[in-house]
Amino acid sequence: MSKRLTFWISLLTSFGLMLTGLLYLFGLLVALNGVPEKQGMVAIGLWLILHLGILLASAFLALRLARLLITKAAWGSGLTLCLSVFAAVLLGAGASFFAALLSILLAGIR
Repeated sequence: MSKRLTFWISLLTSFGLMLTGLLYLFGLLVALNGVPEKQGMVAIGLWLILHLGILLASAFLALRLARLLITKAAWGSGLTLCLSVFAAVLLGAGASFFAALLSILLAGIR
């Protein structure tokens, strides 16, 4: 797998997850409306830490999926790029949703 393809997979996955992260952050701010500031900041901080881990794990999984599809399935690099980025962003967005729920619960907001 070329270094250029690796760069684009990592870049597009990270960019897609940052955009979904901004949307989830806005949703989290709306959900935390009316909560004391101390608990809200704890929830947002926990979510940011979890989202950073999800972003790194998703970029790594996208690279592994691309390598697997190129070597085992002999797919072209363009199709592999699209599929691996889409799968990683979808998986990362779902994990970020559950991270938002977990951060709200861990901050003690009921």
